[in-house]
Amino acid sequence: MERKFLVDDNLAKLARWLRLAGYDTAFYNPVDDNELARIAKSEQRTMITRDRKLPQRCEFDEVFLITVENPFEQLAEVARHFTLDLETRTFQRCPKCNGLLSSVKKQDYADEIPPHVYQTLDEFHRCASCGQLYWPGTHYERIRMKMEWVNEACWETD
Repeated sequence: MERKFLVDDNLAKLARWLRLAGYDTAFYNPVDDNELARIAKSEQRTMITRDRKLPQRCEFDEVFLITVENPFEQLAEVARHFTLDLETRTFQRCPKCNGLLSSVKKQDYADEIPPHVYQTLDEFHRCASCGQLYWPGTHYERIRMKMEWVNEACWETD
């Protein structure tokens, strides 16, 4: 069974990066602690938090406490702990809503794609949940390089 995550409201950037890496990551803001516990339990999600008192206030089946502040170091910490692959599953989930992305034909969305992008690219994906359209623009390679860097940082030895 694939691991699913629920991050608390202090870790929005981490949620986005876990989604970009292809991992099912729920994020709700605002939501109270008891509701987080209920969601984590009902959806069988691992809770990720920086709040050391949260596990004491609520009952979670599994909680992982983040010890660093930088989002990329957080991602490395999670990846190292859960042995996550941060490279082969990238761009399978919507970073905004966590929905699954699927390939679409650009002709079907010509009115939503900037003319220059339409003329120069052929690869497009759409989120099944929120409808957001994605294509491999200039940010795509930067994200991929950052994932490679974090993945390498996970397995470096001191």
